[in-house]
Amino acid sequence: MDYLEKLELELSELSERIYRIKVFQETTKFLMLDHKHKVLLLVQESTMENYSKILKSRIALIKEDPSIQNLFKNYFNNSTYENS
Repeated sequence: MDYLEKLELELSELSERIYRIKVFQETTKFLMLDHKHKVLLLVQESTMENYSKILKSRIALIKEDPSIQNLFKNYFNNSTYENS
């Protein structure tokens, strides 16, 4: 799996988590949480949305210039940091 594919997989997984947290926020269980938990979940969702935007931007940049993947190849593979 190349670096772009890893980013796309990460984005897909993140999108699923964002969807689930949004669905949960519309349940009665969410309403039963105390204020601190609600706020933290809302902040978490917002942070995940921002992270998603960053991943989308990075994916777009790599698609514009695929050679950039080579810079990350040795640092974000299964043997992380072995080839530093």
